[in-house]
Amino acid sequence: MAFLVNEFAPLDVDGRLLDVPADELVSIPGGSIFCRCLSGEFIANLGRIAERQPEGLIVEASGVADPRVIRDMLVESRLD
Repeated sequence: MAFLVNEFAPLDVDGRLLDVPADELVSIPGGSIFCRCLSGEFIANLGRIAERQPEGLIVEASGVADPRVIRDMLVESRLD
């Protein structure tokens, strides 16, 4: 499995709380992965995770995120 954790705050809080191996965890702090401020970083990390071919991916979005746009982002990046 792979875990991608988004923290709206400048420092990662949620990712540190997870009890998962470091090589299975990607943390993206400092904004929402579903807005322009971090969408490029989100897509780049998804590509790197896909190369590792995990059995699955869990994305924990910031509590202020609007995840309705994720489908479009995945289709546009061909990571759907």
